[in-house]
Amino acid sequence: MMPEGPMNALIADTSAWIAYFGGEEVPLLEASLTAGLVLLPALVATELLGNRLTKKDRFDLEQVLGAVPSVGLDAKHFVRAGRLKGELADHGLAISARDAHVIQCAIDRRALILSRDPLYRHPTLSSLVQAQIW
Repeated sequence: MMPEGPMNALIADTSAWIAYFGGEEVPLLEASLTAGLVLLPALVATELLGNRLTKKDRFDLEQVLGAVPSVGLDAKHFVRAGRLKGELADHGLAISARDAHVIQCAIDRRALILSRDPLYRHPTLSSLVQAQIW
């Protein structure tokens, strides 16, 4: 069940960051970065930094990501994310461990997810988290 009350943070998934770093305008991400509302799931950082990058691009990326608070780092989080992944599979929705991590981060922090991934339009997920797809 989705937590009650207003969302108080933004979690941008990998697709949002790629668009942002690729030069696209991502107004919600830009405004949330300025306001200090963005949280960075650990596996999203891993995925972004795991790409082939020049030394300069890697340095720049590490500087930007290093300024954003990381979430989803403790063992209990991964237990909850694993449980969520299993429960969703029981309801016919197979998701990756990374997606379970991002969703659990959003649940834990009452955060809005920003993504291009159509996964977040799935009715089962809309009862758990709020997402803005663009």
